[in-house]
Amino acid sequence: MTKIVGVSFGTKNGNNDTICKAVLLAAQNQGCEVEFIRAMDLDIKHCTGCITCVKMLMSGTKNMCVHKDDFDWLAFEMFHADGVVMVDPIFETGASGLFHTIMDRFGPRMDTGNNFIATQIAQGRLAQGGDAARGVAVPAPAIMSPKAVSYIGIGGSDWGTHVQSEQPAPGHDSQLAGHRQRVGPLVQDRPHGRRPDRPRHADRREPGRRGKEDPGERRRGRRPLLNLKETAIRHAASAGRAYEECRFVVCHIGGGISVSAHDRGRMVDGADIVGGEGPMAPTRCGALPVAEVLDYLDAGHATADVRRMCMKTGGFVDLLGTSDALEVSRRAEAGDEACRRAWDAMVYQICKEIGAMAAALGGNVDGILLGGGMVHNKGLVCAIEERCGWIAPVFAYPGEFELEAMAAGARRVLDGDEEPLRYTGKSVFDGFACFEG
Repeated sequence: MTKIVGVSFGTKNGNNDTICKAVLLAAQNQGCEVEFIRAMDLDIKHCTGCITCVKMLMSGTKNMCVHKDDFDWLAFEMFHADGVVMVDPIFETGASGLFHTIMDRFGPRMDTGNNFIATQIAQGRLAQGGDAARGVAVPAPAIMSPKAVSYIGIGGSDWGTHVQSEQPAPGHDSQLAGHRQRVGPLVQDRPHGRRPDRPRHADRREPGRRGKEDPGERRRGRRPLLNLKETAIRHAASAGRAYEECRFVVCHIGGGISVSAHDRGRMVDGADIVGGEGPMAPTRCGALPVAEVLDYLDAGHATADVRRMCMKTGGFVDLLGTSDALEVSRRAEAGDEACRRAWDAMVYQICKEIGAMAAALGGNVDGILLGGGMVHNKGLVCAIEERCGWIAPVFAYPGEFELEAMAAGARRVLDGDEEPLRYTGKSVFDGFACFEG
């Protein structure tokens, strides 16, 4: 029976454990034997670089480490499996420290080439016999046997399912570090040190929707793509239609607010909420007049202050001192005038963005889909429906679907329903050449 070992590097019952167990469950349903290992439960010491393991290996004696911990047990379980899945949280745009520690411990001691040479040395000493054969240990064949290894970084991902490529993908914004959307499945080819990370935004807009105020700049469209696309796919399926047949305006309403236009399987327009576009939100100021921003800077404020207003300290936080939308809604209903005005302004701006995206779709809209944590508020949904229901029916999908979106995307590729995307290092759009030179 095929055996799959899953190693989670995250906290107990966290996102990494959840994804790892989901993979193992799918393997089990296919008839595989599975084993789940939580790396944080093990005693794994740091490699000191003493190279004792290499010296012993190349002498034909033993493949062992001076540390007496759980690493040898972990290595045994992994080497005697047919496949290994490693699920790791992304810290500071890279793999976790525990992941690196375990990779260091594998190091030269577990290198296939070194073990092949060590096998020849050990077999040669055994052939000599006598004292030469004393203490000889041939490396375990399992170390050199090929096996499938999958690395998944939690993190998040682009809104398409990609496969490993030689070309690292562009678009690494420090402002999204630590978010699930920051990095999707982390695929690392250890012999060549490649680590192609996914970008958080997939720019598939047509030329007319890109806009280019300066020949050297490209308008970007950063938004929570996983949630937006998954909401659209789910709604299309509930209506008995394919996402590729529908036109939707899809909103994600949470700490940040994104409104996007989806045209038959393509997200064709939407604001760059990381760059400060879009409606005011609990933690974000939303779009501001450029001249007023310049006046604000001329008054002695730092650019860092503006960036924080765009991502963390704007919106409700700036106006009301809280990012808790539920609290703001309750206070507004109780008669707090400041909360009522801030809440109404946010709803008004969301509705304006919905109207703009409907225009981007030529007025042909099959549905307005609302997702995100704030959509649990029925009053918010009713307010949007009252202003925008004339455009198309409004449907609510409260909550977030990022993890489910990643799993569903991989499943569609595995089932042959969707072709995986490949990074080429080239933009899908080359810009407005007529404005250059």
